[in-house]
Amino acid sequence: MKLLRGIFNGKAALQAVDLSDILISISDDERKKLQKIILDIYKDIFGVCQQNGWTPYLVGGSALGAIRHNGFIPWDDDVDVGMLRNEYDLFLAAFDEIYHDKYLIMSPGNRNGAKTRFAKILKRGTLLKEFLSTQDDEKNGIFVDIFPIDNVPDSDIQKNIKGILSDILAYISSQVYTYVNRNQDIVEALKRTGYVNYTVRMVVGKVFSIKSPEWWFEKYDRCVQYSKKTTRFCTIAAGRKHYFGEMIERNKMVPAKFVTFCDIEAPVFNNVNSYLSHMYGDYMKIPPQDKRERHYVKEIRF
Repeated sequence: MKLLRGIFNGKAALQAVDLSDILISISDDERKKLQKIILDIYKDIFGVCQQNGWTPYLVGGSALGAIRHNGFIPWDDDVDVGMLRNEYDLFLAAFDEIYHDKYLIMSPGNRNGAKTRFAKILKRGTLLKEFLSTQDDEKNGIFVDIFPIDNVPDSDIQKNIKGILSDILAYISSQVYTYVNRNQDIVEALKRTGYVNYTVRMVVGKVFSIKSPEWWFEKYDRCVQYSKKTTRFCTIAAGRKHYFGEMIERNKMVPAKFVTFCDIEAPVFNNVNSYLSHMYGDYMKIPPQDKRERHYVKEIRF
């Protein structure tokens, strides 16, 4: 099981090994500065959504932070936003038109390319080089992640086909991106997760790099979409638990519930308790320090 987790969940595998000699840990002062910039990005996102009647739900750890801490998880330094697919597509176009000079948008199918399977709003003039970063520092700015929320087919057969195919494409696209952007540090870090894990990832990345990472991200993005307007379940397919693990009943998601996040009232899923219990179990319990998710970077500039 540990081997399979390492192969299919790279983030979890890397959290389990010591990378302190390769990456740097963000200091408390840096984290506060980073949180402030990220909150400002979210406020700009929220403002555009308010003007157009769209809902930028806080999801994942950001929803957990809002409920448990009324803001960021103290040791966390990112904001995750989920938007219904039709609003997500409209938002990216509108936000780029308004804030083109202030932010760089990267997403599957975007002219700026993509760094992953969902959208990233990066603040121009900043730098946040993570474990996996591109060679172009303009595309390594401080960011907020925007996840599309897609409809799930009501048919079990359709749902299973779509879910399995999307998980396969998610894995391939991630390995191609890793292979194309690999360097000595990345290779060393992956080797520490185990030789089999490292070898499988590099082989898959090399074989499928006949197409670019951006091509695979766009292929994945098209796969997870489902055109029917109303279905019982939705999913944040690009989330950490992937297509099947991120499914939520629509009536538990809408209408939005507003909760305090720092100095704003931000939307979360209507039945946020059910969502967080599914994602984190006993989510109100503070994890011990050695169980908290560690965030390392290569370089940071505000």
